[in-house]
Amino acid sequence: MDRVEFIQYLLFKKNIDLDVEKESQKISDFPSGFAIIKFLKTHIEKIKIILNPKLIGEIDLSAKELLKILKTYQDPIVKKEGIDFINQLATASKAKFKYDETYALENDPNECIIIGIDLGTTNTVASFVRQKKVEIIPFNNGERLLPSVVSVNKKNKIDVGFVANNQRNLNINDTFFSIKRFIGRRSKEFNTMEVKSYPFKVDLNGEKIKIFSPRLNKKLECEEISAHILKKVKSAAESNLGKEVNKCVITVPAYFDHNQVLATKRAAQIAGFEGDIRCIKEPTAAAFAYEMETTSKSLHTNTLVCDLGGGTFDISLVKKIGSNVDSISVLATKGDSKLGGDDYTNILVEKIKDLILLENDQAIFDERITGYIRDTVGLAKHSLSTENEFVIHIPFIGTKQKSNFDFTYTLTRKEFKEITSSLNKKIETLLKEFLADKRVKNQKISKVLAVGGSSRMPVFLELVERITGKRPSIDLNPDEIVAKGAALFAEYCLNPNSSKLLVDVNPLSLGTSILEDGVTGVNDVLIPANTPLPCRKTKRYTTTVDNQRSIIVEICQGERQFSKDNILLGEFVLDNIEKAPEGVPKIETTFEIDMDGILTATSRDLVTKSVRSLKIKNSLDLEEEEIFRLKEIAIKMSEEDNSKMNSLKKYNELFIWKKVFDDIDQPVLTSSDENIIDNVNFMLKNKDSSDQEIKTYIRKLRIIIQEQEAFKISNTEDFEVA
Repeated sequence: MDRVEFIQYLLFKKNIDLDVEKESQKISDFPSGFAIIKFLKTHIEKIKIILNPKLIGEIDLSAKELLKILKTYQDPIVKKEGIDFINQLATASKAKFKYDETYALENDPNECIIIGIDLGTTNTVASFVRQKKVEIIPFNNGERLLPSVVSVNKKNKIDVGFVANNQRNLNINDTFFSIKRFIGRRSKEFNTMEVKSYPFKVDLNGEKIKIFSPRLNKKLECEEISAHILKKVKSAAESNLGKEVNKCVITVPAYFDHNQVLATKRAAQIAGFEGDIRCIKEPTAAAFAYEMETTSKSLHTNTLVCDLGGGTFDISLVKKIGSNVDSISVLATKGDSKLGGDDYTNILVEKIKDLILLENDQAIFDERITGYIRDTVGLAKHSLSTENEFVIHIPFIGTKQKSNFDFTYTLTRKEFKEITSSLNKKIETLLKEFLADKRVKNQKISKVLAVGGSSRMPVFLELVERITGKRPSIDLNPDEIVAKGAALFAEYCLNPNSSKLLVDVNPLSLGTSILEDGVTGVNDVLIPANTPLPCRKTKRYTTTVDNQRSIIVEICQGERQFSKDNILLGEFVLDNIEKAPEGVPKIETTFEIDMDGILTATSRDLVTKSVRSLKIKNSLDLEEEEIFRLKEIAIKMSEEDNSKMNSLKKYNELFIWKKVFDDIDQPVLTSSDENIIDNVNFMLKNKDSSDQEIKTYIRKLRIIIQEQEAFKISNTEDFEVA
């Protein structure tokens, strides 16, 4: 285990005993861990207060006393690592205390049931824990899987689940599915070709993706559509349990970004769920359910979870500590939120269309036929998981000559593998990259767990086995295991009387836009991807122009080098900065993520004490007041900012040439040269010249430098001749 995992382990132990001392010798990135634990044991009362406080203020008081004592420690390495360790331990303990306190007040386990929901791309499953056993919540017809489908019927009423799914080919334009692929996403993340395969209209004209309903003649929010599915789940839960259900834990793909997670929470709120709606990553939930429901008694296991759902593919490495799952933590995660069973279906649909055209190039693929092909291909995909071939039959295909014909084709498992080879290659690449990650490659993988409805495909299971060398386990129902994990998480991790811990990681890097070497918009990462939660990171920045009194702090999520290529989560303005030359002001920016993945960004000027903080909300769903404020700032500063940013590169070039000139020893200058140098100094100091002026003086300065070099060479040659 590493240092963060050890801290989580220590928090649930709530004491330092012989087991803790033994574990401290195994910490890979903490060589002084054992010495520090021995030191802390001599101050056991203070460490007990940090691990098990009655008031949150006790944590800081005890930590400060320990830090004071540690600063007198003779060994400088142990002293430094000990101080870091105490600070990290106090931060983690405060985060845990806040959650324990919240759920102790809000969740009486004897009165309130928190259901676990797997809101899937294709199907939705819900479960709860009764008498320490997980039960799947059945729907009205007894089915355990609810199709994640919503439609608008002839009476302009909303149908959900089975009823909606049954009318997909009769009500093509007003039946919506795979909404999970679009929720929380910006329109610019998709192109028209990507959404063309869906029979309903996906509107990409605004910043936020919406779905158009012809019958209602309006654009629907993705959160609104998902909320209808969650309402159905809530109703089924209340019907089965005979009581009101207001709280839930919802699973999300490991590679969902901040906007997608918050949009999912908003859908739950619209559906009527209350309080602090928690989200847990799907692979983490699956691993938790697997460990809780199997008989493995190993003290430490590393489970590689490969989750191929209808719309997403995720990989996670999950570590379990303790034979009774005392702690479960995610070591690393990777994935693709645009790769899933839907893509296999889409490729097969296009292949069948091509084969039909080969048989009759006059075939017309209207919405009815396309929908029928999609449904038949879906059946073929499922059947080929157990059979070697499937007969595809498409009747009554219309032609341009106003005639009809039938199409029949036998699709084999081998051919299915060849047709979908591009998708299989994507999965293979992601899996290999994940296994090569520094947090993964040195870990011994105990087992591989296949999760998600699409993980049943033999082509997927064979691929995973070939790359990992282990046959994926499908001991538990891959359709239900994620929902079970969510319910178990609610029961064992949110219950204040439970000592089990679940530690997750942030899937994508979080950073801010900075200026680097005269280039604007470089994404400076504060919290890298796969950092365990909770976490806190602070960096120091400064100004880029003289007397700059305000800066815009952008919060970006993603792995791209430039901020514009990443997701902008939010931004705020820090004003009243110290009035000083560029590079002098000291501005501290802190990103802090809690155990639920909620980010708080704070910036402060260390001299003026000016501070601004923002708790990141869905940047696609800002409050009107915030939108108005940001627009005002943009209007107010746009002309000034654009002018500055366009000039910064030129000023940077002028500054570099001036430094070259300053390095010349005893330059011989004419009065005209001196005048040019004075003007350059003035321009660099005041930074209010036009772009053309800067270009002109760069050219003049380069000429002076060239003349000085030529003069020195000439003098040297004269001296040598003499």
